[in-house]
Amino acid sequence: MGGLQFGGYMSRIYRAVAFILLGLALSARADYQLPAGQPLFTRLGYNYGPSVISDGKTEKFWWCGFGLGPSGLTDTIQYRYRDLGTGQWSSAQQVLVPGTATWDSAFVCDPSVVTGNFIDPEDGVAYTYAMYYTATDASQVNNRIGLAFSNDGITWVKYSQPVISPQQMNGTYGAGQAATYNFNGRAGLYVFYTDTTTGFGNRVFVRKTTDGVNFSAPVLISDANNAGLSLMSNADFAYDMVSRNFYTVRETIPSRPGDREVFQLALARMSASDLLAGTGQWEILGFVNTALTGFYMNHNPGLLRNGFGQINISLPNVTIYFAGGTNDPASWNLASVTWRPAPATLVLTRYYSATCGNAGTAERTVTVGYVAPSCGYHAEKVLGYLDMAPAPGEVPLYACMASQDQFLSINSQCEGQLSLGIVGYLSATTTTGAATLYRCITSATGDHFASLDAACEGQTTESVLGYVKQAP
Repeated sequence: MGGLQFGGYMSRIYRAVAFILLGLALSARADYQLPAGQPLFTRLGYNYGPSVISDGKTEKFWWCGFGLGPSGLTDTIQYRYRDLGTGQWSSAQQVLVPGTATWDSAFVCDPSVVTGNFIDPEDGVAYTYAMYYTATDASQVNNRIGLAFSNDGITWVKYSQPVISPQQMNGTYGAGQAATYNFNGRAGLYVFYTDTTTGFGNRVFVRKTTDGVNFSAPVLISDANNAGLSLMSNADFAYDMVSRNFYTVRETIPSRPGDREVFQLALARMSASDLLAGTGQWEILGFVNTALTGFYMNHNPGLLRNGFGQINISLPNVTIYFAGGTNDPASWNLASVTWRPAPATLVLTRYYSATCGNAGTAERTVTVGYVAPSCGYHAEKVLGYLDMAPAPGEVPLYACMASQDQFLSINSQCEGQLSLGIVGYLSATTTTGAATLYRCITSATGDHFASLDAACEGQTTESVLGYVKQAP
């Protein structure tokens, strides 16, 4: 397959200015709504870690962005909102910066904003917004979680001390990346957060508060899941008050060698009773990755929620906001995808371009997600339907890149080539209503593709990938 080259096909992804709603454009079925390399907006410097609240009329965004603090350029918290009636955005503005106290003097980042009825114990004033954020001192280790209050989401009053500190001060990342749920509409919160200091690795804990400031002992959240994935700590959470499930979007590992951030997010859910007890298993629902979005990196996610941290405003659909871009932080901008659960399959489509392969040769791309618009791809045929989440007897199918050749594999390491992520799941054994999916190669050009034809349409058959559904 040749050595990997960062460029060619992949670099064209980042220059894309158009997008395709794959699946939605090809049929009347519902699935992911794709950004296809297009951010929500662009802004100078990096933008990541969004906290997003909708009241049905506006969507309010707080996120970590490049800004000016008291000691110079650093991580700050930015804000803007989108009018859902007109689609118009407000201007972006910086709303929280590092302070003069030692513990938060270097940067502030990773906001999680929640509404309720909060009383600042230091000034006695009532506030309707609380923001939990990551802050650190000049050492940039031993992060702590700070708290600020507001009545408009723009002007914030900081609580003078951190409200959650690392369980040990051992010189690692510390405690941060909070996510919030208000369980009583006042100041009763569950705060989920990362703590790297406990000997468990980068894990998520949850703590309860009834006043927003004083917390119960931490409970370690289970990472067990039905797909056998290794989950990262960077996460957001939201509660469904009907099913009594918590939804989460989590970064997954391993990341690609040499990358500074991850490229794949997993959407999952678990019953609240299991989650808050530190037990249970996450039900994986789907993925946000390079294969789906076209962004080389997809990281630091947030869920669309209402002010209390409930997800019911969008169910049965779930909207995920994340930072998309390259290895260069200056490219990171906020983007989104929407997971649509019915049917719980994605269309596996083969696309053809006469010039997008190595040295301007023909190239076929087989995917459920992004196709570079600059290459002149057109849909050649639908090969079948992949499950978004694993069912018994199914295996993950991965999208991979070797130079400018996109191919599919059932090897989690993409056979030593560049992984674009899980595109879906298919059966490992023959089943009723499924067709055999073959991996093929055009020997003259080295172009890999997939086919339902055992003879690979006159080209060379390499292997059987699995058995793909022929109906949703």
